[in-house]
Formats: sequence, C-alpha cells, structure tokens
Amino acid sequence: MNVRINFVPRSDLDLIALYVHPDFDMCRQMKRAVIAYVRGDESFLISLPNRPLPSPVQIKNYQTSFSLSPKTDEDVIRFLSQVRYKYRGLAVKLIFRMYMERAYLDACFDEVMYPLLKEGSTADIPEYQIPLDKKKDAVNIRSSAKGRSQNMKNEKRSDLSIQAPINKTKLVSSELEKPDSPVKRDFSGENILKEAKDPELQKEDGSTTDNDDFDFDAAFAKLMS
Repeated sequence: MNVRINFVPRSDLDLIALYVHPDFDMCRQMKRAVIAYVRGDESFLISLPNRPLPSPVQIKNYQTSFSLSPKTDEDVIRFLSQVRYKYRGLAVKLIFRMYMERAYLDACFDEVMYPLLKEGSTADIPEYQIPLDKKKDAVNIRSSAKGRSQNMKNEKRSDLSIQAPINKTKLVSSELEKPDSPVKRDFSGENILKEAKDPELQKEDGSTTDNDDFDFDAAFAKLMS
C-alpha cells in the first residue's frame, strides 16, 4: 500500500519546515508514527532537528509518500483502509503531530529563512501538485481569450462582407441617362396625358398656341363696317 501525503502552507507550515530541513527524514518518521499509533507504542517519540535551517527554503506545496507491506504491515493497512475517502493524509498528519516532542514553530516567525511563495502563484510547483481547480481556471482563461480574439476577427469579416463596393461608373451613367423634361407620354387610348407646353418645341413642330388662333368674327365685323 502506498500512502501519499500533501503539505499545504496554509495549514501545514510546521510540517513543511521539517520536510525541507536536511537533518529530518519526513517520509521515514511519518511511517514510524503511524505504525506506533496502530500498535500502541507509547514510548515512540519524534525528535526534531537541533540546528536551524542552514539556508532559506521557499515555502510552497510539497508531497511525500511511504509504502506499507501486506506481509509486515497488514494491521496498519487495515487501519488506514477504514479512514474515510480523501482524509487519509489528514489522519496521518494528526498522528505525526501527536508524537512530536514539541511544536515546531520556526517557520511561523522566520520570514527570511522560510519565504512564502506568492499566493495564487503556481511557479516552481510540480504539475501533479497544482490543484485541479487552478488548472481548469488557467485553461478557461486561455480558451476564453482565444474565443474573444476569434469573435473579433469574425465580426470584422462580417462587416466587410456587408458593405458592398460602390460602383462610381454606374452612378455617373445613371446621372447621364436622366430625362431632360419630366414629360410623361401615355399612348393607352383615351387616357392621354397632356404634354408640358414648350413654345420653342411647338414652333419647331409647326403647332400653334391658344394666342395664335384667328378671330373670324372680329375680322368679319371690321369688313362690314
């Protein structure tokens, strides 16, 4: 059986400080603590490092694991198998703290030797230690940004396709083809529209206007007188 333990700075700062210390074997001590708890070994005690951390170590998410053999650790495997789902690591950490000789609070006060990774950053963290929700958020942000960019390109293309090109030659030819006079002719029998009177055109056609009609009565009266 393989038991995996995750350390998170927000709740496991003391355990992370022990994990990164070169004089402390976290994997071995955790396995010994669980075995001692299951088998009721009251004399077991976890000794902490005597010297401070030699060089600064960045505080971030860490992970450790230990293996249990069915031949020699059957009782321990049976105990851990009864722990509810996703709480096995928490149970192991609580047992480990119970056997510590004292509280290890160095990282809670020394910000120089134990600098915290910027909150929300996943830099320098192995891929398998990054929470799934942060992975999904990063993927959604990239996909939404890509989608917005593609939508903007599609909108520009649609705007260009809607605007039909202006045919200047057609506009000029249509202006030249406009009639000089708004006269309408209707040759449909009785419904004949009267043409607009144009004296110049009437003279050319040989037609006369109402003012040019000959007054026969006036001429006859003048002749008789």
